[in-house]
Amino acid sequence: MAAACPVALVKIDENQVRLQAMLVVLSAAAFLGSGSSWLLALLVYDFAIRVLGRPNGSPFFLLSRQIIKRFAMTAKPVDAGPKKFAAKIGLLIAVIAMVLAVVDYGTGAVWLMGMMGLFALLEAACGFCVGCKVYTLFLPLLSRR
Repeated sequence: MAAACPVALVKIDENQVRLQAMLVVLSAAAFLGSGSSWLLALLVYDFAIRVLGRPNGSPFFLLSRQIIKRFAMTAKPVDAGPKKFAAKIGLLIAVIAMVLAVVDYGTGAVWLMGMMGLFALLEAACGFCVGCKVYTLFLPLLSRR
């Protein structure tokens, strides 16, 4: 049984979500290969702008939208609630990784980016959203309000 957003039945395009996840995979892999903190800053910015509901400022949103237009992909609507929750988790992980990199604990940042890259790869390649699965665990708690 699919979980619905507890606030409203808002839908987003699964193709766009999966393309954004692939961009996260590429960014995480680039960080793992280079150790460059600006890639962490890019991830923090991109997740933050999407979590704040301003997707037109997100480089990953804009690029994925252009890919969808270029290849005339048909929209596949999915519930937005779980995906938004997953983006919040992504933001938290990216912020923690960036802080760890800044305080010179690069090993922690590498582990977090490896985990994020794996989770984003599962979303991009298979449509399996780890954050969405966590969301469904919390859904009963959210609906009790």
